[in-house]
Amino acid sequence: MREVVGGVVINEIEAEPLSDYVIDFLMAQKKECPYLDFKYTIHIGKNSNFPEIAKDIFAFSNYGGGWILVGWKEEKKNQYVPEGLPDDYEVDQATLQEKFNSYSNIPTQIDYREFTMNIDGKVKRFAAIYIPPSYDILTPVKDGIYKKGEKERVVFRKGDVFYRRGTQSIPPSEKELEIIKKRLEKENYRISVLSGEPDEVDETIYSNLFPVIKLPEYVYSGKKVEEYSDESIKNLLQQEGIFPWFFFKFKEWNKRIITFEDLNDAGNIYREVVEEDTITKEPIDLWLEDPNKNRVSPS
Repeated sequence: MREVVGGVVINEIEAEPLSDYVIDFLMAQKKECPYLDFKYTIHIGKNSNFPEIAKDIFAFSNYGGGWILVGWKEEKKNQYVPEGLPDDYEVDQATLQEKFNSYSNIPTQIDYREFTMNIDGKVKRFAAIYIPPSYDILTPVKDGIYKKGEKERVVFRKGDVFYRRGTQSIPPSEKELEIIKKRLEKENYRISVLSGEPDEVDETIYSNLFPVIKLPEYVYSGKKVEEYSDESIKNLLQQEGIFPWFFFKFKEWNKRIITFEDLNDAGNIYREVVEEDTITKEPIDLWLEDPNKNRVSPS
């Protein structure tokens, strides 16, 4: 999954975040991950446990976006089944939006959709929430506290920062905070380009007809280690704290990993997924002269 203007791209198909295509993709998932969370129900009324949901929304948005599917029960640890919503479940999108924004330092557009699915011959009702990526670090402007029985539960305090690490919504490490800041730079640069607003990047303008970009000097490639699937590469990079997988800086082409990352650097995490004796380094100019290679973008 990666975000584009007006939607997201899943399996190279661009779609609205809560379109039928995206819903079908999400409903096929059985485990939580950095961009997906399952809930049986959510409650947004007074004295409800809504701060728990707000905490997840803060984390998803700072991470780079994500979804919450409602109507699922945990069968065993991180294994979920589509149970369907209770008959008395009722959530209003406008109220959900207003409730979260009462906690947030920045108003955030949260998309909400209810839908039905045929599960084992029975039509069941579900809900999905889409949380977009933030354009600044989202933090609560007040404490998130609710009562659980006779005890008061403090979910977060004013000014806390949350991030998705695996399936958890937790305070980010220093490294993860840097990842958030790097993502925000990309988001705001993209918005500045789309809106025509000036950005903060120092550039020398050589033409007023074409965008000015700086290309890397070299393209690196290496034969992918056979034991690594696309999913295991993503898992490896996520464990190392690399930015959410839809921003990974490589492409696979002819069973080789193509990247601008220096594969000759023993400390580069991308090196782990290629056979060391197959690594090549090629000037970008020569790469672009080849019609076949020209069509392969390492990002």
